[in-house]
Amino acid sequence: MAALLESPAPFVFAIGGRGTGKTYGAAAWCMEHARGRFGWIRRRDKEISTMKAGAPFGNVPSFAGCVWKGTKEATYIRTEDGELVCPVLPWATSGNVTGLDLEYLDVLVFDEFIPKAGAVPFGDEFAIWSALLETVDRNRELHGRPPVKVLHISNSDSLNSDLLISLELVPVIVRMRSQGITTWTSEDGLVEIWDFAGSPVSDQKRGTALYKLIGGSQYAGMALDNEFAYDDFSDVRRRPIREYNPLFTVGGKVTLYIHKRRDELYASRHRSGSVPDYTPDAAGRRELLRDFPYIHEALAEGVLYESIECKYLLQKIL
Repeated sequence: MAALLESPAPFVFAIGGRGTGKTYGAAAWCMEHARGRFGWIRRRDKEISTMKAGAPFGNVPSFAGCVWKGTKEATYIRTEDGELVCPVLPWATSGNVTGLDLEYLDVLVFDEFIPKAGAVPFGDEFAIWSALLETVDRNRELHGRPPVKVLHISNSDSLNSDLLISLELVPVIVRMRSQGITTWTSEDGLVEIWDFAGSPVSDQKRGTALYKLIGGSQYAGMALDNEFAYDDFSDVRRRPIREYNPLFTVGGKVTLYIHKRRDELYASRHRSGSVPDYTPDAAGRRELLRDFPYIHEALAEGVLYESIECKYLLQKIL
């Protein structure tokens, strides 16, 4: 993980299978190089509560002897004599930490930033992420300090991540997979993506009892092969947009079309025609359902999607 945390890109995304050392490596590096200056983020309070059931990062030797100390705003990991190691914050309620002084943090680790399969997402995760980084970053760059280093780590459950979609990174990851690329850096140098496919640890785990038993399952595909095994690409295919007429756009992000001759719907990021653009909120949904009262029934019968992120955008909005 040193290569990721020491790279010049301020925003790094590391996606890999289960048990390949993402959390262990990040925690060990932070303890050695950013002790007292890093923060750890989990998605929900209950995940932190589960962590608190044992020693902090109990399998990382450098955390031996550390203890949990909690407050209403945050939970802290400290040494036994009270020295700060790091705050541990829940992403879901991170808006509550705006009053905390977190400018001393140089590194943030978002652990499991991609929602697990079946998990209920919360609110606008991109807005929550942006607000939290503003709280930590404040005006440090205006004062000549480097930006906060943000490492996002996750298993490869799904590409249905509001953060990846909002940052327009889903097409990048899909292209990386199709071309066998394992690292990518944006042209401006701000974002770096690491795809831990072909992990030697994963190859060794294939011979263990569990994966001998469940080989070929969706879970094994995610855990061993870094596949986004819970994403259904069967209805994702590009179609010539000239064969369709636009029905409406939602949030300026995705437009639903109907074929000119066939009873076929197609969702695309391409926007054309003068059609209604509904806001992606409760009021917009009410207006959409008033104008297209059978839209959910029509969608249930099948839609073709230009891309997987287009599919998740439409599903989220509707």
